[in-house]
Amino acid sequence: MAAHARLGPSSADRWMVCAASVRLIERLTADGKIDPRSSSGAADEGTAAHQIRGDALELGLDAWDFIGTKQTINGVDYLCDEEMAAHLQPGMDWVNDQPGDVIVEHRVDLGRWMPGQFGTLDTAIIQRMRRRAIIDDLKYGAGVPVDAIGTRQLRIYGIGVLDNFDLWDDVDEIVLVIDQPRAGGMKFWTQTTEELLAFAHEVKAAALRVDDPAAPFVPGDKQCGFCPAKWDCEARQDWIIEISGLDLDDDIASEPQLPARARITPERRWWIVRHSHLVEQWFAKLHEDSIAAAKAGSPDPGSKLVLGRRGNRRYTDEQAVEELLEPVLGDDAFTRKVLSVSQVEKLLKPGRKKPGNPDVLSALDRLVTQDAGKPILVPDTDDRPAITPFDDLLDDD
Repeated sequence: MAAHARLGPSSADRWMVCAASVRLIERLTADGKIDPRSSSGAADEGTAAHQIRGDALELGLDAWDFIGTKQTINGVDYLCDEEMAAHLQPGMDWVNDQPGDVIVEHRVDLGRWMPGQFGTLDTAIIQRMRRRAIIDDLKYGAGVPVDAIGTRQLRIYGIGVLDNFDLWDDVDEIVLVIDQPRAGGMKFWTQTTEELLAFAHEVKAAALRVDDPAAPFVPGDKQCGFCPAKWDCEARQDWIIEISGLDLDDDIASEPQLPARARITPERRWWIVRHSHLVEQWFAKLHEDSIAAAKAGSPDPGSKLVLGRRGNRRYTDEQAVEELLEPVLGDDAFTRKVLSVSQVEKLLKPGRKKPGNPDVLSALDRLVTQDAGKPILVPDTDDRPAITPFDDLLDDD
């Protein structure tokens, strides 16, 4: 298994903000509470996609050429199908269209700013004639969109590229590119060399704070999101308790007292709403821990573990059921349902290795409708236009 840097670029949003998290993670790892080899299905799928993309770029191939191949990650096979290839190819086409020297899956030394540290970038393109460097990173996840603006990870990769290839005097700007095909597509942010150098000094100072015993914990949504120590961090727990409005000193014999809504200012209300998902996750983890304690024979005082409602009935052998019911019920033994729009598109959309059926897809478009999106709250820094109180009236005109 490849070595991991202590202060990796991918976790910079955590350790540059919450320096104390590094020492906590190392202590919990030493105690056996954190397995540094643990991963998730989504992360492993992303690793598979990165391998296909990296191999294709290095070999001068397309993602389509890998359809039918499998990448084995942590004992699980991930198939490159038409859908994965279709997600990967546009970003690869963009990279291939850029002039300059392309560097793929390159380990950059970050020792000038963080002794002993390194990172492996997806793709870099050095354009000496344009005095520009491009740092391009694939984010295959379909969950939370990742913005290029403000990215610490890609800026650190940029620092490493300028260091390792001695480009500080040959490059005027660095273009940082997030390629997230399943959540927003390609996003760009440009930094000048001077701005990147200033950030490099921030990185150096943050790295020094990590070993300061007095460095504080700084809990927050972004830095705690992927922190492996988040369920064992008292600072984060105190922060979530503050958000929830619960008072742990309340008499547990009575109902918890929550603050009256009238006492919550609009600013505070948005702060609570913005972080409410963290409280929901915390409650779910407490529930999980309470069940685990009961299964281990030590239920929380006042609780006990029982069997809940039984699950839905299901057939053990559908073929045998068909043979039993068809002679009696005929076609009534079966249900028939047209494929979903997504399923039809997957089957009929033309690809490099299949003609598809664009005529039927075109006809299908005229028979497809889609509900409008429901209003959702986002930070006011979001790029989407705000809904005004008059939008509904304008829609009726």
